[in-house]
Amino acid sequence: MEKISIWDITKIIAAVAIAGFLWVQVNAIGDGIDRWLNKTSVPAITETQISRIAADIMHAQVVANKAQFQELQEKMAETDSRALEAAKELIKEQGGQISELGRVVGRLESKIIEVEADSIQRFKAPADDPRKELEIVPADRPAANGRMIPAGNMYVSPNMPKLKDRYVYTPAPLDFYFDIVHTQSPDGDYNKGGVTVSMAVESPTMPTKDKRGNYVYGEKFPVKINSFEYARTPITKKSWMFNPRIGLGGALTNEFFAPQLDVSFWSYGTTKIDMDWRFVNIGMGGTTDKFVATFVPVSYNIGKFLPVVENIFLGPAFGVDSDSKTSYGGTLMVPF
Repeated sequence: MEKISIWDITKIIAAVAIAGFLWVQVNAIGDGIDRWLNKTSVPAITETQISRIAADIMHAQVVANKAQFQELQEKMAETDSRALEAAKELIKEQGGQISELGRVVGRLESKIIEVEADSIQRFKAPADDPRKELEIVPADRPAANGRMIPAGNMYVSPNMPKLKDRYVYTPAPLDFYFDIVHTQSPDGDYNKGGVTVSMAVESPTMPTKDKRGNYVYGEKFPVKINSFEYARTPITKKSWMFNPRIGLGGALTNEFFAPQLDVSFWSYGTTKIDMDWRFVNIGMGGTTDKFVATFVPVSYNIGKFLPVVENIFLGPAFGVDSDSKTSYGGTLMVPF
């Protein structure tokens, strides 16, 4: 049986060193190409498009735009956005980065409205009550659909000796609802979907009349959206990650061709799923008459240049079979 010699081991180590050198050079060239492409891109094509569906509903066709994202982030920071501050603290603890930001500004219009006489409640107080008589006048605000949102009550006691006690306003609690819905196209393209938002308000303690004239609680009223901003930044920062991944594919060397499973331990890319490189791949498989194992020091994701497959890795392979025969060739693997 043929044994693996020191010379073979030396060749493997040399191959790893050469692959590492080539990776550094290729990565530098790739970063230069990315910078050149970013400089020559047309901002008008990549800006977020905002459209209004209704007074309380707006839609954004969101694309990755780093400049627009930074502008919105600075605006939120200037206005002391608590959500932004909390997200940054979370990143400090758990790592990661902010990829999307959104801000919706709504408005409840305030104006003096005429109160219908039958909506005013009048009470006669007991003889020992200094108020003597009391009027309860409802205070409302218009919603985006023209309905009136109950905002509280004005208590009028004209017989009270002190002026401050004659008019007492009790506001009703208002619960605001901000809904956001992300959509994607069937092929998973985020840019063909977008983000749709709506705003509503509810006064949980104040009743409103339904169409039948019955009093109901918890009705939600649409709030007019004044402005809507949404920005998404392309994730371009790449890093090394300990990222164990299993792959399925095949190995072709000067001695055998065999389907196999492999496992890699490190990767380089934007995320653990979006990988450019896989490192230290160990594969196992077999032919009709022997067991084979391969070692792939580094493999590159050629799927980034292919129209159908997104993640398929090609790399140099060094193999050994159950007869201790060594060989060299390459592997083509799909991680999952």
